[in-house]
Amino acid sequence: MATVGFILALLGLLGSVVPVLGIGAVVMGVVGAVLAFVGLRAAARLGAGRRLALAGVILGSAALVVGVAINVAFLSAADDTVDAADDLSTWQPLDPTDDDADPDAEADAGTDAEDAAATSDVEPLNVVEHAFGDDGSRWWYVVVVDNPNPDLVFARSGGLGSRITVEALDADGVILDSSSAFATLLPGRTVIEGSFLSIGDNDIAELNVRGPEPTRANTIRPDSIGSFDVSDVDSTTDRFSTRVSGVVTSTFAEDQTSLRVAVVARNAEGEIVGSTFTFIDRLPAGGSARFETSFFGAGALPDGATFEVSVTP
Repeated sequence: MATVGFILALLGLLGSVVPVLGIGAVVMGVVGAVLAFVGLRAAARLGAGRRLALAGVILGSAALVVGVAINVAFLSAADDTVDAADDLSTWQPLDPTDDDADPDAEADAGTDAEDAAATSDVEPLNVVEHAFGDDGSRWWYVVVVDNPNPDLVFARSGGLGSRITVEALDADGVILDSSSAFATLLPGRTVIEGSFLSIGDNDIAELNVRGPEPTRANTIRPDSIGSFDVSDVDSTTDRFSTRVSGVVTSTFAEDQTSLRVAVVARNAEGEIVGSTFTFIDRLPAGGSARFETSFFGAGALPDGATFEVSVTP
């Protein structure tokens, strides 16, 4: 009994450090502690096995304490994340076919007043190009959003980008799936790319794009103005994939971190035929960093495909 209790308690302690999944391990540790306690009493009568049983009781108790502490901390952090996400859940449609759309504005309590631009002075974001397709393993999409405001950026305080939600619709207008991305929308065009995971056997007929309201626009501080320049873009194709690499150079006065590099492929007619992405962990102020990413699958891209690179903070 002491041996079984010790083994269960040890396994329970080892597994208790895993949030949520470790709950089962905590139960195992408690059972092990109980069995070890029974073994401890038996050892007192038999005069053998006391140390192993005592170790089982200690380990099982430790599994309970550690498991409870880790899961409480994990649930607390998850709750904070949900609260933050709920704070970002107000959107306005961006019509891919109407460049003159004027979404209604709501006050944004999360934007600092000193950085917020007057809503009446903000030109709405426009979707200037979008594409989607099925590459055999997933449905991908590309949305090109234009911020026509030369001195405004769409981003929230704390460095969190604005949320762009892309909905996939069938021919009857039924929403099949949706995908969201967070991006800081600098003046000019920003490429948003991603994939849909729950289309099933359905076919996508069109996209609906929803994005930040004019009240999310912040005035750019002079000391924060900068851009990303892409150079030395090269591609190599084998029978398994096409690798695309290049160099990104920053003109920002501060280091930029966690940059998303989107690579869009176009055919000879200039149509978007695919997309992929990678990340640059840190781009030094005024410095450069190399990137490399891949399009997978034999024949995934047509011959003569060209590539465009977009970098998003």
